[in-house]
Amino acid sequence: MEDEIQNMQNMHNLQKVDSAAATTPISLENLENDFGCETDELIALFCDGASVELEKVKAAAEAENLERLLHNARGLRAVCESVYVRDMGKTCSEIEQAGTNSQWSQVKVLIERLEAEFSLVQLHHQK
Repeated sequence: MEDEIQNMQNMHNLQKVDSAAATTPISLENLENDFGCETDELIALFCDGASVELEKVKAAAEAENLERLLHNARGLRAVCESVYVRDMGKTCSEIEQAGTNSQWSQVKVLIERLEAEFSLVQLHHQK
């Protein structure tokens, strides 16, 4: 039963991400205002670093290591927020909360959503 609920949550989360695909996953206007016209380079750096940090979040969740999960999710959230990738930042915050509450199955669902959101950023960067 829990697996069925988790599968329904996964589908719902992916549908939300798919519907958001038509919008820009990055607030380019804010990014340009803060950093000037080097946004492509900044987004490329973000994608490189976020990829590594996302793997650390996933590893911490697999090990159910709360200390590492919180450390890595907070770090990734801070980077996301600093370059206006708000959906990913919000999801990182939700991962922190679920981890703090020892809701490991929810953490894994949220990580799937985080990966989908990151894919949107990467797709946007490749355009």
